[in-house]
Amino acid sequence: MVYIVRTLFVGNIRLSTIMLVTIGLFDLVASLALFRIGYTEGNPLFRYLLEQSQASFIFGKIFFLAAPIAMLEYAHALKPKTGDIGTWVAFWLYAGIYVAHMLRLA
Repeated sequence: MVYIVRTLFVGNIRLSTIMLVTIGLFDLVASLALFRIGYTEGNPLFRYLLEQSQASFIFGKIFFLAAPIAMLEYAHALKPKTGDIGTWVAFWLYAGIYVAHMLRLA
């Protein structure tokens, strides 16, 4: 158990994790910029959070990014190859969906 905690909070950060966090934060910033010019949120959950407040939306976006990353990091601590593959799969799925949505807006 100590190994898992040490790996989660002290270990080296992998490129796959950095990429997933980067695209998630880019999505958040781009969403906020698009809202300023009149676009709305397509996801019903995040639309509801945005209707509550911008802070709720930001918290929700960060939470729904951080929770899966924490699970993937936990998986990586137990089985490094599986965790790393899972993180790359999550990144490429997120990137694909993000690009598809941006193309639809254009």
